[in-house]
Amino acid sequence: MEHGEAGEKKRSSLLSLTRRNVAIQSWIRDQEANRQANKAYRAAAQANDVAHQRRVALAEAQQDEFERWATQPGLSMKSKTHQEASLTSF
Repeated sequence: MEHGEAGEKKRSSLLSLTRRNVAIQSWIRDQEANRQANKAYRAAAQANDVAHQRRVALAEAQQDEFERWATQPGLSMKSKTHQEASLTSF
């Protein structure tokens, strides 16, 4: 009977190790998926930052263009005020 108990202990230990191995493999897959997701999030954040910088640069260029237009000699104040109001409401 002792031989049977030893065999059962060995079998139980192997099952425990197998379960542990499955859990570790699952954890490794989860970590890899998390790493890939984090990499994708960082890339998206960088792309959003670049797009934001382009929008800011465009807005600044438009503001500069408006200021050059508004300071042209010969424009009436009514025209300037109307254009400025249109730009502000945009």
